[in-house]
Amino acid sequence: MKPERNKWERYKFMKTSEWLAPYLPETRKLNKNNFWAMINKFGTVYLKPIRGRRGEGIIKISLKEDNVFEMHHENKRKTIRSEKEAYSYIQKKMKSRSYIVQQPVRLTEINGRPIDFRVIVQRRNLDEPWTVTAKVVKVAGKGYIVTNHARSKGTILTVEEAIQKSPLKKLCQEELLFNIDRIALLASQELTRHYPYHRIYGYDIGVEPDGKIMIIEANSDPMFFHFRQLKDKTMYRRIMEYKRG
Repeated sequence: MKPERNKWERYKFMKTSEWLAPYLPETRKLNKNNFWAMINKFGTVYLKPIRGRRGEGIIKISLKEDNVFEMHHENKRKTIRSEKEAYSYIQKKMKSRSYIVQQPVRLTEINGRPIDFRVIVQRRNLDEPWTVTAKVVKVAGKGYIVTNHARSKGTILTVEEAIQKSPLKKLCQEELLFNIDRIALLASQELTRHYPYHRIYGYDIGVEPDGKIMIIEANSDPMFFHFRQLKDKTMYRRIMEYKRG
């Protein structure tokens, strides 16, 4: 079975693993009850289209005070002063699409812009083990909540550059990168139980300033343009080599 482009299905599969569950932000399918339960629990939530790509359609909603909500979509912010209007705004943005509502991850920032790690995990064929073939860091564009390079006009950095420019430089770099790889490999092994013939995943992994690692999203058909942006094309060539099998 080939993975659908469905964030909710992949999340549910990963959540069943006791080893992976601690690295997954709480996520529910969006409906009115789940939205209010999550916003009351966390104060801030992210709404994401179940079948969205490249950061499209993501909305950050924060409860600022009683019945005052800040909506952040793309690089625009809007304040709404009633629960009814807040949910009406959400429905208008959703249109007919299905969404998830997700606990926020306190992403590390570089110059006030959130960052996350894109990790590519592949296997040459179904008999070989999963391997981390590439890692890069995406930096959100100014004023944006999403790190997607094309959508937010953000920046692509090597892992080493990003760590040195961020609070993560205070951590043990070797241990951090080892744990990112370990979690991405665990996720791939878990997803193999449900999609035994799939050979590639791209993970968006958030790292909080204290080093806590969270899987923001698992992509079954990841884009590779991040790696073509780098001066050194070694990782891009490795991805393509593994893709050919």
